[in-house]
Amino acid sequence: MFKNISSIIKDSIGNIIYRGNVVTGTVAIVRGDGSYDVFISESDKAYPKIFTLSRNPDLTVGDKVRILYKNGCKELPIILPPVVTAAPTITYNIAYVYYYGSTNYLVILDSNGNIIYNAVHSAISYTTDQDAEAVDNNGNIYITGRWADKFKKLDNNGNLLTEISVTNPFQIAINSSGEIWLYEWTDDNYFVKRDPTTLAKLDEIVLNNSYDYMGMTFDSSGYLYVVNWVTEKIEKWNVVSKTKIAERTTGLGNDSIYCSLAVIGSNVYMVNSGNRDADYWVIPTSLGSNFVGHDLTEFGALDDVNFITGYGGTHFVVEGFIGSVKHILKYDSNGILVWDTPIVVTGSGLGVAAYPF
Repeated sequence: MFKNISSIIKDSIGNIIYRGNVVTGTVAIVRGDGSYDVFISESDKAYPKIFTLSRNPDLTVGDKVRILYKNGCKELPIILPPVVTAAPTITYNIAYVYYYGSTNYLVILDSNGNIIYNAVHSAISYTTDQDAEAVDNNGNIYITGRWADKFKKLDNNGNLLTEISVTNPFQIAINSSGEIWLYEWTDDNYFVKRDPTTLAKLDEIVLNNSYDYMGMTFDSSGYLYVVNWVTEKIEKWNVVSKTKIAERTTGLGNDSIYCSLAVIGSNVYMVNSGNRDADYWVIPTSLGSNFVGHDLTEFGALDDVNFITGYGGTHFVVEGFIGSVKHILKYDSNGILVWDTPIVVTGSGLGVAAYPF
């Protein structure tokens, strides 16, 4: 039989603050029979032999627990199972935009490479509207339009959510905290942090130069990587301190003008649309050594890899031509194929994006 709760309060616990029928406590002793002695309300004494609702109790000394008085009865205290917070669901869709004539098209693929949307898209249907894309952890798609001075957000079904005017938004990247950063190509040049919902400006890094930057991406620690194709160097930035902390020559000359980047683990991956000497290139995130070129088995000598994006922190996705057919392909960090989806299109690709973390 449980000891009367009034006696417990009087004899050993002192004053307990009750909040409804639940109080908090800390496991003091594991009895081995499914019950525990628990310190209540930070008392220096424990309430003995409280049982748990868990079928397989595995509490240990020091665990924080909640205590329920069953049906409001203070004579029958029971330890509630711990509160488990489910991990957020991440939507790993891939967005791909291409154009033909004066019309832009949007393709959305799911995590297995199945095409779930492929059509002319009214939200991005005017000429030169699109330069780069990014995808957040909910599958929302962000699109920059440098010549149209537009920045847009679409949901994971391609529906337009938000559109604002921005002067020359060129490149875009999302970090693991969900921050949206743009490279805005103006006389002074800016890296700009924008609100992921309203797209409003939150912060900026004024570059005060006339360089041009390509291939924005973040690593999991929040460092930003871009390619300066005027100096032909890859740069690493701390966006909190607003400082460039490393740089290294790409070794690709003018071929680094049209490039895209992805980070997997401790390496930065780069694809340049000229495919000079290799299908993709890898450099440590420290930028402490040179890029090393790698080839993909699926692409022959006359085929082109045009764009790359990180995927889930462990893989990358590329877009390119194999023969005369456009393909979207997913690879592991070693360049081993996971899936390959042909995209029957007429036109030119403008970029591919997925949530990179």
